[in-house]
Amino acid sequence: MSMLNVPYLIIGATARDIVMHYGYGAPIQRATVDVDFAIQVESWKNYNAVRDQLITNGFTATTTRHRLISSNNIPIDIVPFGDIELQNAEIAWPPDGDSIMSVRGFQDACDHAQPVLINEIPKTICPVASPEGLMILKLISWSSRARELRQKDANDIHYLLTTYLDIKNIKEDIYEQSNVAQTELYDWEPGQASCSLFGKECRKIISDETYAEISKLSNTENTANIERLAIEMPNASAAKNLMLLNAFMDGLNFGD
Repeated sequence: MSMLNVPYLIIGATARDIVMHYGYGAPIQRATVDVDFAIQVESWKNYNAVRDQLITNGFTATTTRHRLISSNNIPIDIVPFGDIELQNAEIAWPPDGDSIMSVRGFQDACDHAQPVLINEIPKTICPVASPEGLMILKLISWSSRARELRQKDANDIHYLLTTYLDIKNIKEDIYEQSNVAQTELYDWEPGQASCSLFGKECRKIISDETYAEISKLSNTENTANIERLAIEMPNASAAKNLMLLNAFMDGLNFGD
């Protein structure tokens, strides 16, 4: 993507493992064999130019338009966002436009991606979605998908909430003066306090439109809300999951 000067970032499970496991030492949740990229393009013509360039450089096309296979047999998915989007932050896949996908939050994640050294020789640095960017994308994905398709999103949301405390400095940050008011709400319990701080940090990087979309999860009248998400998240205790989600939403709404 960089050869065509197209902004991009790594998202999905690969980004999760790069940042949370290799970056901060959190345990790997599950193995992944594919790599997901989000690319910022103006039109489907630009998207096709990127796809064609990758095929020229050794990738193989598949029957799925957005999926290619690398020379070492790794599937990669390429999802566009940017000016290509419809008014409601969705893309309509050609040729018929009947396959609709939400890309809400992609621009937020791209604008605040973390540069990560992927390879020493040749030196390769790639932008990767931050923990905050990943959480935003997972919440949007979970809320926009059909129930039978969103279990992986629920699993990843649980993983991010329960491992955010492992990130360097978070244990110290929850006791900083600027976060004391939040931490006191949870009787200094670090798990909930870290989720609250997580929400607060997510609010710093998202647009008002993305914030409004995620805030809908607090509406119990919606079929996709945090109570339903708590049930779908892995853990024997949906009540504990809900406590973490409520803490996250409290942080997201902090100061508003």
